[in-house]
Amino acid sequence: MKNILVILFLAFSIVEVSAQTAPEQKPTSNVPKTSTAFPDQSFRMNYNKGLFDFSKKDYTTALTSFNQAIKEDPKFEPAYLGRANTLLRQKDYRNAQEDYKTALKLDSTDEKAWYGLGQAQTRLGNDGQAIIAFTHVVKKNANNGDAWYCIGELQARINNY
Repeated sequence: MKNILVILFLAFSIVEVSAQTAPEQKPTSNVPKTSTAFPDQSFRMNYNKGLFDFSKKDYTTALTSFNQAIKEDPKFEPAYLGRANTLLRQKDYRNAQEDYKTALKLDSTDEKAWYGLGQAQTRLGNDGQAIIAFTHVVKKNANNGDAWYCIGELQARINNY
């Protein structure tokens, strides 16, 4: 029994000594601990926060987040789309229209931006321009029933069917 206790004592002593004398481990990453992995991507954090606030219907806070994302990266098209959707919900149709147009300058293939532009144009009474925007949507996606419905409603309104 004494032999077992001596062996255990020696084993623990060796482990303790080797832990105290082990060389300091260097971080395996080349990224310093104090920096973020993607410091130039903070606009995405603001954009994501804007989406989150929009989903909670906190449009004022969402607008602030989208504005910050655009300030940090003026070429980030999804932030303009998010801000435009927020402005549309706030019934600021003229500014929403401008943001949809900016989003389309950055990505002319964005179906959601074309659809939003059609919504803003409709609410501003620009029925012809709205039909053009919705037509871009159905050219991109012929199965978009909402856009087809809007085209039909607008054509009926202007007696162009």
